[in-house]
Amino acid sequence: MRQQCFCSLVLATLLLAPFLIAAPEALRAHAHEGVIYTSDQTWSGNLSLDEDVVIDTGATLVIQSGTQINVTEDITITIRGALQIQGTPEAPVDIWGSWVAETSVQARWQGFLLTSGSISTVAHAMVSDSRGGFDVEQGATLTIESTHFTDSIIGVWNKGSITGSGFECLSATTSCLRVDGTANLDTISSTTSAGVVHVYNGGDASIDTIDSNQDSDVLILDGGSTYSGEIHAGGFTRMIRASGSVSATVTPVVTNAGDTLVDASSLSGLIVTNGQTNGSVSSLLIGSVSDIEFDSVEYACDGTSNCIDAQVNGELTLSNSNFGLSASESVAFARFRGAGNVLMDNVNVSASTTFFDIAGDGELSIEGSSLSGQSLGTISGWQLQMNNTSAIGEEDGLVLLDVESTLIETEFSRTFAISDSTSTGLRVVWSEVNMQDVTMSGWNDGIRCESECIITGTTVNSGGGGRNSGSGLTIDGGSIGIQTVLTSTSDVGIDLIQGDVHIEEWTVEMVHRTYGIQLANDAHATIRNMPSYTSNGVHDGFGDGTLLWGSTGVPDLAVSIEESFTESTITVTDLGGQFIAGASVTSHGFTETTDVAGQASLPLLSAGSHVQAHDPSSGMGSSATVSPPGGEVQIAVVPSTGDWTIPSGVHATLTGDFPLNGNLTIESTASLTLVDSTLSMPTDATLTIQPNGLLKGDNGTLHGGIASLTAGVPLRGEEGGLTLITDVTFTCYDPWTWVNTSITGSLHLNYDCELILDGGVAGTVTVDEDASLVQRSHLSVTVLDVGEPAENATVSIGGWVQDTNSNGKAETWFTWRTVDESGETTPENPSQTVIIDHGSIYRYNSWNPALGNAEIEVMISTIKEDSITESLRLESVFSPWHLGHDLLVSSGATLEVMPDAELSLALDIGIEIEGDVIAEDARVGGYGSAGVTVEANGNLQMSSTSYWGGPILVEAAGTASLSSMDISYAPLTVSSNGIMEIIGGAISQTDICIRATGTLNMHGTTIEGCEMYALWTTGASLWIEDLNIGIGNSNGAWIQQSSGTLSGWDTTNFDGDGAALFLQMVDGSLSVSNMELSTGQGESALRIEQAEEFEMSDSTISGSPGMFIQESEMRLTRVDLTGTGTGDGITIHGTPSGGTIIDDCDVDGYATALRLGGGVEEVEGVGVTILNSHLHAETSIASVTLPFTVKGGELDGTIHMDGLDKPWSATLIDHDDIETNIIGDATLYIAHTWTVVSPQGTIVSITIPEFDFTLGEQQFEWTNPTQIEIVHQAHTDSGMTDALYAHWVASSEGYLPSTGQLQLDTTGQRILNIELTVNAAPVVTIETPQPMEINAGQVLNYSATASDPNGDEIIEWVWVFESADYTILVGDTASGTTSDTEQGEWLLRATAIDTHGAEGTATVAITVNAADADNDYIESCPSTGPNAWWDALNNRFCGPDVFDVDDDNDNFRDEADLFPYDPCAHHDTDNDGLPNSIANNCDTDLVEDDDDDGDGVIDSEDLDPLDPSVGVFSDSGGDKSLIATLCSPTVVLSLALLIVFSTFAYLRYNTEMKREE
Repeated sequence: MRQQCFCSLVLATLLLAPFLIAAPEALRAHAHEGVIYTSDQTWSGNLSLDEDVVIDTGATLVIQSGTQINVTEDITITIRGALQIQGTPEAPVDIWGSWVAETSVQARWQGFLLTSGSISTVAHAMVSDSRGGFDVEQGATLTIESTHFTDSIIGVWNKGSITGSGFECLSATTSCLRVDGTANLDTISSTTSAGVVHVYNGGDASIDTIDSNQDSDVLILDGGSTYSGEIHAGGFTRMIRASGSVSATVTPVVTNAGDTLVDASSLSGLIVTNGQTNGSVSSLLIGSVSDIEFDSVEYACDGTSNCIDAQVNGELTLSNSNFGLSASESVAFARFRGAGNVLMDNVNVSASTTFFDIAGDGELSIEGSSLSGQSLGTISGWQLQMNNTSAIGEEDGLVLLDVESTLIETEFSRTFAISDSTSTGLRVVWSEVNMQDVTMSGWNDGIRCESECIITGTTVNSGGGGRNSGSGLTIDGGSIGIQTVLTSTSDVGIDLIQGDVHIEEWTVEMVHRTYGIQLANDAHATIRNMPSYTSNGVHDGFGDGTLLWGSTGVPDLAVSIEESFTESTITVTDLGGQFIAGASVTSHGFTETTDVAGQASLPLLSAGSHVQAHDPSSGMGSSATVSPPGGEVQIAVVPSTGDWTIPSGVHATLTGDFPLNGNLTIESTASLTLVDSTLSMPTDATLTIQPNGLLKGDNGTLHGGIASLTAGVPLRGEEGGLTLITDVTFTCYDPWTWVNTSITGSLHLNYDCELILDGGVAGTVTVDEDASLVQRSHLSVTVLDVGEPAENATVSIGGWVQDTNSNGKAETWFTWRTVDESGETTPENPSQTVIIDHGSIYRYNSWNPALGNAEIEVMISTIKEDSITESLRLESVFSPWHLGHDLLVSSGATLEVMPDAELSLALDIGIEIEGDVIAEDARVGGYGSAGVTVEANGNLQMSSTSYWGGPILVEAAGTASLSSMDISYAPLTVSSNGIMEIIGGAISQTDICIRATGTLNMHGTTIEGCEMYALWTTGASLWIEDLNIGIGNSNGAWIQQSSGTLSGWDTTNFDGDGAALFLQMVDGSLSVSNMELSTGQGESALRIEQAEEFEMSDSTISGSPGMFIQESEMRLTRVDLTGTGTGDGITIHGTPSGGTIIDDCDVDGYATALRLGGGVEEVEGVGVTILNSHLHAETSIASVTLPFTVKGGELDGTIHMDGLDKPWSATLIDHDDIETNIIGDATLYIAHTWTVVSPQGTIVSITIPEFDFTLGEQQFEWTNPTQIEIVHQAHTDSGMTDALYAHWVASSEGYLPSTGQLQLDTTGQRILNIELTVNAAPVVTIETPQPMEINAGQVLNYSATASDPNGDEIIEWVWVFESADYTILVGDTASGTTSDTEQGEWLLRATAIDTHGAEGTATVAITVNAADADNDYIESCPSTGPNAWWDALNNRFCGPDVFDVDDDNDNFRDEADLFPYDPCAHHDTDNDGLPNSIANNCDTDLVEDDDDDGDGVIDSEDLDPLDPSVGVFSDSGGDKSLIATLCSPTVVLSLALLIVFSTFAYLRYNTEMKREE
């Protein structure tokens, strides 16, 4: 045994020796808080690290493979020199933390700090629990491979240079790798981290592959960063989150489903290329885009949100890529907003949902792409360019609203369905579209042109659908002008409801069912060549409109007005008869170019057609009315010199600027038209216009010359008007009107000439007798409702009132100038207010007639529905929108106010939301309206929108999100269980701007101009950060009984009478920190009432008064107040039982830093506790009957105490030289803190003699104190009393007690040094027993003596049996006996304890064998074999009691022996504990029973002493017979015993004989 123990000790020593030799001193001894190594160090084995380590410049730390380091404190390993971590795959280096902060459950240590100039290589390391595994400073280099970080805040923070094969992270709290410097790595792997790679501003990272699984953000790019590499990720929240200007090329591979691929914030410089997916994403791109490119990628979106949802302010390019989107009713493939450009080049997209949702002012270009969706969606406000593209809609096509578009070689198709009666391939509303080689197939309506739509182009093929009800082309309020149109199979080929259509060549591939063309009243169609057979119906053309047509056949027409064309030859010459080649000739909108013979063919009507000719080489032209079969048009040419005369019948046209060096004469029936042209004449030249001659202008000007004009209308302005910068004399005798003509030269009217300038202006005017000039302007007002004419709208100007007609028009004129012989008359203010009333919705416009004619178009779009059950978009093109009745947005329905749209609500009218209402970059509201109410499960989302006039109320279970809003005159309310989120923006101008009893989340919002409260919450859940409470608020925020977080508030500009922040009945569930509060014009900046277990921290308050606290159990931590030299800093009235604590606060710049007041019931309470705070004021503290305690900090002013009502006291701890002003029965106690130096576990009792009647003698006791506070001075209105000394007593386990005296009237460092003498343990000697063996249950005598080195009395003894598993108490005296022993190996321990608790012990070994009452377990007793436990030698059963069947060797088996452990007896007939008999000469404590059967008759007198039924002998029974005697129990029993004994003897003899044989 001893040899084995020795071997074990040697082996353990050999194992531990390498660790003890190799361990650096810092890891073997921890006598200081940090160590700096200037020489090389090597770590290996199992180490524990609890202090900072610095490897200095020039030194190298080598951590060998297999090293295990447990970091037990929050320390840093700083490398100034070099670091080599030499792990291997088989034996990695493992470094982990085990220190846990009190407020955390996560172990933490700082990590490695690699300073500038250091060089580190790390291989096969496992780093856990670090704040930053490796912090690489600028100028440091790190080479890393095969390293694993677990539960770190940041794995590697690289501000220097990092290279290598890479590392991996598990559950990084912030990011696995942050790059502020440069990084060149092969692989970064991460699982369940908040971020994987974060490239900070200026960082440059090249990482071949990022492998990510279930991480939140995989790649984070800040502005100014550079990155290149591939990403393999799945289960992410955002694969790429980037902002600002970056330079990054990323190849993202989606390994399994994730959320957002790219989350952009004003992002430019990102190229996503060669990406692919093995799983879908929720969104491909979200956020705001400045410049992003997706090239050669392939991704699928899962339909849970818009695949692309971007605010495009720059350029977004999608090229050479394939995309997919799963089915969803509520999302779109691409939702674009903003004013940027989107290019889709060679893109294939399959979306089982709406394709486009686009609004704003941007531009979309699609080249060589294939698009498909359930619906192609809507584009509003953007420009659209499509070229060589196929667009497929399963249900509906594309809607263009207010769009300028060019479509080239593009097809819009749908699989034909005979049941389809609603689909439209291309719906064009208020848009201009140019089509070149465009095909529409499979649609009920191929193209619909509505509401001032303009479609032009070369070739359009629209057919293949609409056989029951549709049409190839539908025109309803617009115009279509296309060279070649092909229609086929639809019910109607061309359906002209309102507007006009102009077609050069119309082909019908398969005839239509009802009509080829259908024209409503006032509709106009011009078709140069239409088929002779267009339909299977009764007529090829039908309706009440006008049809001008040409055909090679004779179509069947039933049209109110129809005229046919004849193709005719037009010849163009100059006035000299010379042919003009290359001239442009136009008739009925059809244009041809003349050949070398000056000829061109045009369609003419039999009654004659107006033909215009224009020579582009000279800019000159002419026009004439020509009938079939044709005729000549002469172009008058401006001569280079001399006069120019335009002969009769010639209608000349000039385009451009021309000089004329002579006079101009326009003969009778001739005309000159100046189109965007100026004709300049010499100032002395003359303009002559003969009767019925005409000078016209369309943005035309005649400059110079003198004109003498006679009666009639020689001048006429058309659309752009005619201006004469010429002196004009007009002679007439009847009133004449010149339209849209302005004369800016002088105008003279001869005798009796009356002239009206209708829409023109005149300069200097002179008139002869009875002559006059009247200048008037025309006004045309058009009222539209959702782009359609609004009939019976009322237009009023002054006293003129008119209703609009069926075209939505009302027209009037206004005379604004009159010149006659009496002088000039003009209104003082010619401007007029135009009032338009449509459905009790009023719009106001201003018109100044002096500026000429005007056309006003007013859009008053109204919402007709009382309830929205599906979706309604309020497009900006039809804005403003008006709501004149209450509106319900039902559950499942959506009302969307599009960007740049306006929705106004009438007085007392509101919107009730059970579904969704969305507004972005819009205007919504109405003064005096009922506003918006969000009901249960309703949702309101408004961003970058102006809202005014009506309340926003969020009811229980409703939600509202208001982002970057400008909200005015609109109170916001969120009720219990409702949720309102307000991000950014401004709220102003109402009584209570925000009222909350539900959940309110706010960030970065400004509140101003609230008459009562900026914010009032009761029982609300709050998260309000960076709130700005500005000017114009009477009160700031009133927070009642609410929970959550208030942080980062700024009330610097608050100027109200109330508190900037009023907290009432709040508790620890409300966190308030980082506040910047300012006092307004009245109350303190901060008011707190009835708070309970509440804390406010890390805040500043400026202004006076600063803070008012009433009846609040709370704590102020690091709250600093700055005043202006007057007033009170902090005022506290009353405190509950828990008191108020002011901790680490600075109060400066007030007359009184802290003012306290309390009632008589509070003088016994805790009051106010001031810890480590600075109260800088003339009066530091002024208190009236409110107790306070000040510990630490600075007090440089007077302490004023007023005790007139009831005695009370306060305490200052660790303050000297205090100036006091005490009135009445108040006492200020002064205490100081002593540092106690004593052995561990010391109990210190101190008694301070009475120096104050109230305190009396003070007695205190502390256990193991390091510091103690002692009150030793009292200030009253009578002066100061104090105690000079205190008496102390100290004791500690293992030491002797000690006493002493402590001087109290000392200054400087106060230390109580207690030195105790060790209490030596008693010396114990065991006298008996000595080491021995006994049987279990055998009586053991024990005794011991003890002596105490200190002479202490032994007051207690303890005897115990000890084994590996058990302890048995034996006795508590110096000596005694015990039989309570159990089998086993035991130590008998005797312990003596002296009066001071010291214990001394001694032991003796005792072996306890199994119990053997008859001691027959001897060598002749076998324990195994067939005769186990039979002692043949002594002829008896044997062994321990548990095996011995006769434990007392009396030849009676134990089961029949009533006294199995006593050989002197075995029977007890009456079971009274007394044996029937005792063997002769047998030593026993038993007493023989003298009445064996217990019948009350002693055996000597009992006829049968073993039968209780037979008693004393009696003669009355007579003599018994012999038979009766023989049959008596005594005889029978005796015979039975004889037989049993004989049988037993025989069997034993037999057995012995067999054994001998």
